Amino acid sequence: MFTVRIKSFRAFMKMILVHFCFISITQLFAQNSDEIISKDSLVGIWQANNSQLAAGLGDNYQFFNDNTFKYNFNTMTCGLRRLWGISGNYKIINNNIILTVIATIESVGGQIELGGAEEGEDGFVIVNDNWESIEQKEPSILKTNITNYDPNSRSITIDDQVFFKLSNYPNEYE
Repeated sequence: MFTVRIKSFRAFMKMILVHFCFISITQLFAQNSDEIISKDSLVGIWQANNSQLAAGLGDNYQFFNDNTFKYNFNTMTCGLRRLWGISGNYKIINNNIILTVIATIESVGGQIELGGAEEGEDGFVIVNDNWESIEQKEPSILKTNITNYDPNSRSITIDDQVFFKLSNYPNEYE
């Protein structure tokens, strides 16, 4: 009877060990259940808050295959805006996209004129201006947080803002 108990105890301990290993492995995979986006999946044009293309693009990222990016501000509200976007390099680390901003895209020159509501909410507009890429004296390093990536809906949440993939080809938008 004593040997039966030892065998049963050993079987019981093996069962506990197997159960513990199963729970540990399950916990490991549960912690990584948010799919981390790959570079190949990230490359393209991602528009904030809307999966549809309107008369112009809303705020959007362009992620290129050479690890460069552009962030373009909404083109549908112009007014007296001078800053139109930022550009630089990116890398994906865990659930973060690390952006190194090396330039701003700015409106330079031009004249201010009265404008209608379609040009901007303030009733003024800059005309005859040029957009220029202006290199930053010191690059800014920005860490964004990816909290959700859904390849089925072609959406990603970056810093609590949902972006929808409009195209796999970032060069489609200039």
